[in-house]
Amino acid sequence: MKLFKKKEKLNNKGMALVMVIVAIGLVTLLVSVLLSISFINFQMKITEKKSKDTFYNSEVFLDQIRM
Repeated sequence: MKLFKKKEKLNNKGMALVMVIVAIGLVTLLVSVLLSISFINFQMKITEKKSKDTFYNSEVFLDQIRM
């Protein structure tokens, strides 16, 4: 009977592939969140510009009516 058994080496061949897939998934998630936030910000800026244009156009029309 052997007192000291040689420990078998663990096989980690597939772990690198799993880590790459997880890393790519996280990067994809972060990029999609950043793109959606920037798109929403762009839409808000367009809406703000349209509302300011509408406000100033209405002021111009009211001034023309008063004259």
